[in-house]
Amino acid sequence: MKPVQTKEWTMNRYKCPKCKGNQFTSNPNREKEPCIYCRNESTVLMPTLDEKPGEDETKLRKFLNAFKQSQRLKMVVAVQLPTGIELIINSDNLDKKADYYMNAYNSDLELKNNTSIKIVDYMFI
Repeated sequence: MKPVQTKEWTMNRYKCPKCKGNQFTSNPNREKEPCIYCRNESTVLMPTLDEKPGEDETKLRKFLNAFKQSQRLKMVVAVQLPTGIELIINSDNLDKKADYYMNAYNSDLELKNNTSIKIVDYMFI
């Protein structure tokens, strides 16, 4: 369902990235305001009033789900560095490698200690 619109107002849905709570308002300027449920610093304007399957799935969660569904023979990860892209190919200890990525990278696949380093693509065989 698209945002509801009349001549006077449009209904919008904002979502908290922390608690995943939905907030509805006709005010078009509520993005970046605190969440009414958990008081997180900001909310995000969503394109529809209805939730869509997978809309809360982060890049990290997609990465880990793809790994779990693979045969776990090889892990190929392309990492954007300040100097270019590094291609990392692993075939040993893949579960430990997946644990490393889960702990070292944030939900947007950016290295927690240096967000200019990020995973830009991956493949599991």
